[in-house]
Amino acid sequence: MSLPTYSAGMRFDGLWPAGSHKLTSGADKNVTVTVPALSARVWKAKSPLARRTTAPAIGFESPLPGATVGGRAEIVVSAAEDAFSQVSFAYRKHGASAWTYLGTDDNAPYRLFHDVRGLARGTLLEYRAVLKDSSGNLSVANTTGLVGDPAPPADPVPTTVTVPGSFNSEMGCAGDWMPDCAKAHLAKDSGDGLWKGTFTIPVGSYDYKVAINDSWDVNYGIGGERNGGNITYIANSAREVTFVYDQGTHLITATPPSD
Repeated sequence: MSLPTYSAGMRFDGLWPAGSHKLTSGADKNVTVTVPALSARVWKAKSPLARRTTAPAIGFESPLPGATVGGRAEIVVSAAEDAFSQVSFAYRKHGASAWTYLGTDDNAPYRLFHDVRGLARGTLLEYRAVLKDSSGNLSVANTTGLVGDPAPPADPVPTTVTVPGSFNSEMGCAGDWMPDCAKAHLAKDSGDGLWKGTFTIPVGSYDYKVAINDSWDVNYGIGGERNGGNITYIANSAREVTFVYDQGTHLITATPPSD
């Protein structure tokens, strides 16, 4: 396996078990090691990291100045260079003098979550991040956030779309309401980008929804509402039904329509 380090051409001595071979990192700062199954190896660098004269510059990715922070807001900082560093975060209400420490992250991307649910909507917050590199050099970034409602969860990019429902067993699935049943998958039309599938539905009244990526984690019901109510389909005669799902609106249509 290949493991990243923070130095090119760095030599590593094998500490454990005794007699472990030495390693040298390549120009890409990686070392290649082989570790037998159910075992471990320990190496130690022969010298410290090279002395730095300046710390990598940093900047906030979230929140951008004046953006909304809500719920457990994700606070993210990126660094201009991949170097061993730690970033400490703090905040204060606009106009206050004292900063409140939030936490420290030593692994890029540098981030933490700030719970702002106890703060009044419309409160302007100032955020500060301080990066400290391996030589003790510092760099600083600032931003602001306005307390409000948390952003709705982003729609995932579908790799599969399923129509789980009370007719899944009729489709050949092992049971009903199975979001991971391949026999209830729709296929994406490369022409119009819609997800489509045709199935034979016996006489009866059925309920169904749309599930994304073989899981109930993201599903859409009546009216295209996320986690919405079941959609009902009534077939007074056995028929082939084509379901069409639009990822843009989260609406699904059935042809022929329900009786």
